[in-house]
Amino acid sequence: MKPKRLLLIAGIAAAVVAMMLVCYGQQWALAPFLLGAALGLTLLVVMDRTVRWICTPNRARRSQEKNGGQRGPKAALLGIALIKYPLVAVLICAVTHAWRTELPSLMAFTGGYILIHFVIGARAIGRALFVPSR
Repeated sequence: MKPKRLLLIAGIAAAVVAMMLVCYGQQWALAPFLLGAALGLTLLVVMDRTVRWICTPNRARRSQEKNGGQRGPKAALLGIALIKYPLVAVLICAVTHAWRTELPSLMAFTGGYILIHFVIGARAIGRALFVPSR
């Protein structure tokens, strides 16, 4: 699966939902939805870049040779996850506290964030069902 294509499809899906919100007169949900979609897309891009940067065969081999075979890409990904996910948790906590009295805005934010994951899941299911395995 090509990540650029997945990002394009996820961006198009977010734009279509945003246009539907405007067309149905739900402008109040536009900003929270787009913020959630932007967060989901950003996390997807960060993980893609990180995996491509760390998990190349030459880099993995060099890091294992340098560290005596002790650590490799798994340790680097764990380190990045230990930095990334607490930052995401703080961001989501800040958003939920900002909208703590506005449940519809919070649900729009969550919908934008989850939409990206639905696109990933739909692509995976589509590939499993319709792409012949070799």
